[in-house]
Amino acid sequence: MLPDPSALPLPRSLVQKGSQVTDSQMHPSGRWASAILTTVENGVRRHSLWMWAVDGSSAHELLVDPEPAAGYELSGGVHEWNIAGDRCAVVTRAGAPIIAAVNDDLVLTAVLEVPVPEGKSWSTPAWAPDGQSFVVIADWREVWLCDSNGIDARCIYDHSDFVFDPTWWNGVPTFTAWDRPQMPWTESAVVNARRESVVSLTNVSHQQARSSADGRVLGVISDRSGYSNMSVINADGSELFALKESYEHAPATWGPGARTWCFNSEHSHIAFTRNENGFGSLNVADLSTGEVTRLGNGVHGCVSWVGDTIVAVRSGARTPQQMVAYDVRHLSLTPEEWKSKRTILCDPDGERWRATDIAQWLVEPIVDRCHTAHGDIPFRLYESPRTSGALICWIHGGPNDQWQVTFRPRLNFWLSRGFDIAVLDHRGSTGHGRAFLDSLNGGWGDRDAVDALAVLDHLCSTGNYTTRRTVLMGGSAGGLTVLAMLAQRPAVAGAAVVSYPVVDLLALAHGDDPFETHHVPLLVGATSVDDEVLTERSPLRHATNVASVSLLVFHGTEDKVVPLEQSLALLDAVESAGGVIRLEVMTGEGHGFSNPDAIDHEYAVTCEFLAEYGLNLSAEPGAR
Repeated sequence: MLPDPSALPLPRSLVQKGSQVTDSQMHPSGRWASAILTTVENGVRRHSLWMWAVDGSSAHELLVDPEPAAGYELSGGVHEWNIAGDRCAVVTRAGAPIIAAVNDDLVLTAVLEVPVPEGKSWSTPAWAPDGQSFVVIADWREVWLCDSNGIDARCIYDHSDFVFDPTWWNGVPTFTAWDRPQMPWTESAVVNARRESVVSLTNVSHQQARSSADGRVLGVISDRSGYSNMSVINADGSELFALKESYEHAPATWGPGARTWCFNSEHSHIAFTRNENGFGSLNVADLSTGEVTRLGNGVHGCVSWVGDTIVAVRSGARTPQQMVAYDVRHLSLTPEEWKSKRTILCDPDGERWRATDIAQWLVEPIVDRCHTAHGDIPFRLYESPRTSGALICWIHGGPNDQWQVTFRPRLNFWLSRGFDIAVLDHRGSTGHGRAFLDSLNGGWGDRDAVDALAVLDHLCSTGNYTTRRTVLMGGSAGGLTVLAMLAQRPAVAGAAVVSYPVVDLLALAHGDDPFETHHVPLLVGATSVDDEVLTERSPLRHATNVASVSLLVFHGTEDKVVPLEQSLALLDAVESAGGVIRLEVMTGEGHGFSNPDAIDHEYAVTCEFLAEYGLNLSAEPGAR
């Protein structure tokens, strides 16, 4: 779709986080679905638990006080129903879990407080098959058992460094666990509260263990085949079913509450997602025949199935996050026919993006690969409808992560200003199998930059791009890659914009972030936290080269993952090398920005910065 030549670029107000639906799941009745709805009013975000009839006929708010916690994008872990459907365990925004009791009309009748200690972070409640108790995770390392009446709660497991996503298997609480120096995507196991190993293999990642409603079979995603694929085991541990595909069925586990697959009520089928070069789809597999049916395109999460209905949260390049229901009474349909079987139950942010002057800037990317001596490097190219020849090369964080093709207003903002955007998956990215994931180990800060430069070279040689009209962007680990690109090849871009970048790997390895710090030596190839390679690989060591390109840096004062001191050191080093650098210190912000004023400031300053170098390509519309 060609844009109106007079069309203004998207206003900064649209980049702000809008209303969002997360943590969808079916009610045991099969007639209703529930989810956490986040609304925004005057910059204040409010979370509540809602119910929707799966035929789309009605909806009502169930719980707002105490306020539930928020789900995160396509993950949940905030609430779960017991088998009878008359009690719902809910993690609250204030911290502690509660039990919401409802009547037959799914109207709240009581809120029962759970007697857990204060000061802990709670997630992912999971009810026992009899509905008389549930377990919940505290601080990502303890498993607590709570009764259904809010009378008793006690810790039953604290023997692993990390535990996520509990279920019940053979009558015992069961969960994913791992210990340092591993990460959940390098080696993790399924264990139970008796400290027994349920599923465990060396150098294999396991996640999302989940039992069928009757507790007879257990499903789990593992990468033992080379890709994170679904398998199902019997009560005796023998394998009942396994998918072996060159698609990932789940992303890396960066937090609790992922639900990219589920059983149906009879555990005769599973619903599961695929990552298809960054795009996504929702599918159903018959456990007896292995036949797979594709239900729909889009990246799906929070998948739940009861009776004839699957609900999920769905997103895409042109689709803001929405909750959908699929009628799966008849699985022998064509992909086109399945569209008529999909009901949008909740589309909280869709309306503001559907206006003609807005929707024209929403772009589906093109999937491509750059051929190199060490293998192909995948990337997705978003082409602006307003052709200009300017390019943003955007590096995701992690570094073991991926930006799938979900709705990303920050991309739309720059597309409307005439920038094409390349989102690349350097070695170590997720979504392409275990071998590709592991190929960054020992080379972080080097191989990722080599790959990014190869993609940039490919685009400049095959497209209408030049380095002078290219902007490098990245945050956190992506910021390290951007700076490493400059260290390896000075003046490779017209400008660079980085947020909370990793600048000093030695300092990072000595940091105190409990989730990631221990992983730094493996990624870099250091034999200890004092290995010289940590200093040599750091952008600080190469400030003269980094200073060859004008830099804009954003960093929050409350960042506990990559402290502000890293960007302050970069500022001193680049200025000492004679470079141009602007550091914007974001007061009160952490590792990622959430305050609406801070986000607006980030984009306003970036537009101003790029304009100084002839790279702000459209007149600013201001806020509207």
